[in-house]
Amino acid sequence: MSLVPIKEEVALKSYCHSDENKKRDVRRAQLDQEMSLAFTTLVGSLVAALVGCSMAWWTTRCRRLRRLRHKMVEALDERRDRHAIITHTLYVEFPFLSAASIDFVLFRSFCFPSMSRILRASAHFRTDHRKRYDDTDLLLREFLLHHVDSPHGSAAVRRMNYLHGLYPSISNADFIYVLCLFILYPMKWAAR
Repeated sequence: MSLVPIKEEVALKSYCHSDENKKRDVRRAQLDQEMSLAFTTLVGSLVAALVGCSMAWWTTRCRRLRRLRHKMVEALDERRDRHAIITHTLYVEFPFLSAASIDFVLFRSFCFPSMSRILRASAHFRTDHRKRYDDTDLLLREFLLHHVDSPHGSAAVRRMNYLHGLYPSISNADFIYVLCLFILYPMKWAAR
């Protein structure tokens, strides 16, 4: 044998070998793509199943809570449980509406000349309006979340009386009118 045919045979074998390598590499790439697609599909399916189960659980839980809340509200007596009814209505059924109506009532107190003179003279709305709003909100929450006869409620009444006692020109009628607005306006808005 001559050397030339051996070189050609070796070159031919290396050419075929590299062609097989290319085919194998292409097949590996295809398998990698298929495996990646299968893995992505599997993960996506698992996430969708988890989200679906969570949503079904949450929906069932909300339905149960609504039924329990409905039974609880039906069991309340209008006269005996009026505080619980008001609290439930304001903070469970209509929380945003009650907050917006309280904001509105806070500024409605400017509508009466006697109250607007006092508010203007005290300058609380010009200097620290946010503090006055927060104080009013906290006092109202104490009235509504805790009964007036409870320690929290009576402390809120004492604090409110102290703060308003600093302004002797506030008449009792104005005081009661504004207090009634804060209590009744959220209910009026909820009834709409």
